Amino acid sequence: MDGDNVSLPATCYVRQQDVLPVEVMSKARVTIIGVGAIGSMLAVTLAKMGIGTLVIYDGDTVEPHNLPNQWYRPCDLGKPKVEALKGILDAFGSSQVEAYPRNYTAQPLDGLAVCAVDSMDVRMRLWKAAKPMKNLTTWIDGRMGAEVGRILVADPRDISSVQAYEAELYPSREALQAPCTAKATMYCASGLAALMAAKVGKVLLRRPYRRQLTIDFRNALLV
Repeated sequence: MDGDNVSLPATCYVRQQDVLPVEVMSKARVTIIGVGAIGSMLAVTLAKMGIGTLVIYDGDTVEPHNLPNQWYRPCDLGKPKVEALKGILDAFGSSQVEAYPRNYTAQPLDGLAVCAVDSMDVRMRLWKAAKPMKNLTTWIDGRMGAEVGRILVADPRDISSVQAYEAELYPSREALQAPCTAKATMYCASGLAALMAAKVGKVLLRRPYRRQLTIDFRNALLV
């Protein structure tokens, strides 16, 4: 039934075991701030990867314009996004989900956190709150506009990493403003979420990865 979490046996992950070892994924904790287009797709992908605990924050409710490009159903309309998404994730089994139907302010972060908000001003405010947290090891920032996506990764403990990331932070008034009718598509959101999930896997397994990546979905190019 929707919302009832079912524990999945480790053997169900056999087809990805050599790529995403279940003994590592099952112990991981990932916080996703914002579960709109990118965040909802990412949460479902991480659950399928076997991530042990997903923590999700979002103060919005599901609206009609969310349905074509976010992982929500018509029956979710009017529900808080995190509660609707928790029901979906619980139905998949696997991850334990901590759902907070409010905007993230400065709650403690542990391990890996993903910023999936749609405002540069909010993104800057979140980073200012998260950066000093001693238990935060990795900050992954996903951005999408029209048919271009960006992924940036920062290690708060690494000065050069922090400087490189902060060079990509600027007020919303300086950001490129896409028309309301060209802000998000399903293929951009799901494609970006897939690449971000791959980053999560590499971080958890301590494998090399690019700290900044730009994706042109219209022309199928990685920059």
